[in-house]
Amino acid sequence: MVNKVNKEEWLAVLSSHKQLNSLFFNPDFLSVVKDAFDYQVHYFVVVQKQVPLFAAAIFSKGKDVVVPLAFTYSSIYIDKTISDRKRIDLLKSFIDLLKKDFRKISFRFNADLEDLRPFTWLGFKLDLRYTYIKQIGEGVHQSVLRNVERAKSDGYYFKAVSVDDESIKRNLDDFSHYGLSKKAYGQYHKLFDELFGMGCLKSFNVYLGEQLVCSNIVLLDEKTHQLYTLLINKTDHKNATSYLYKEAIDWCKDHGYRFIDYCGANEERIADFKSYFNPHLSPYYLVSFVPYENQTNLIKQKFKAIVKRVIR
Repeated sequence: MVNKVNKEEWLAVLSSHKQLNSLFFNPDFLSVVKDAFDYQVHYFVVVQKQVPLFAAAIFSKGKDVVVPLAFTYSSIYIDKTISDRKRIDLLKSFIDLLKKDFRKISFRFNADLEDLRPFTWLGFKLDLRYTYIKQIGEGVHQSVLRNVERAKSDGYYFKAVSVDDESIKRNLDDFSHYGLSKKAYGQYHKLFDELFGMGCLKSFNVYLGEQLVCSNIVLLDEKTHQLYTLLINKTDHKNATSYLYKEAIDWCKDHGYRFIDYCGANEERIADFKSYFNPHLSPYYLVSFVPYENQTNLIKQKFKAIVKRVIR
């Protein structure tokens, strides 16, 4: 049912269907990610009566399906108007295709993909996580507004600028404290350079005089009017981060963006800070398949079933 297609066939589907007008389905974006991390890209579609029912673009490294970026989701689309049975059949067909060619399989699905049962039925492990989504136009906590006024009175000012080496270095250096390897450092630097060249990356900066005190690299999806906060570096400058977040909201309002994905709400301290901007909590899922773990789980399930029968 699900067919693997080449890049040209993928482009043909995209060009005639606005449902797939998202940065994460754009083959130029996918190629940038592929080249930065030395991956391969694979395209899958189901088109019925010239309407796409299913589309997915995945990355692989060797025999593994991988999710390269900690701040984006797997590129998968399913028509929400189809029946439960049809949706389940499509997902099972997709999974069967992947299992034939790959060993380990990993996805990161946002809340748009509501039905993950086929993955659990076929031995995948689901790990529930959360992010915050800010809807532009809704207010923020009063304490944020007070912090913003203090920042302005202290001489801080905000600029939305092109991503340059200074902002990339500042953010990646901070990211390195969380375990980013030297190899990955170079890969992310290349990624950000190329995404900036595509026009879908920006740096939100806060300055004090000529000094850059806080920087946030953001990914822009113009087609869906959504912004993703990729990296933000720590700063000891009081109120600077609150000021940056509030100015980012105002920038989105001025430039037609409707949502900000704060890309994570799983660490208590960080989630507490983000909550002051009145975002909506949204789940996402890390979905993974490892063959030997799957076999072990199947054995456990069969054993439990036998025990239940004996007890009865």
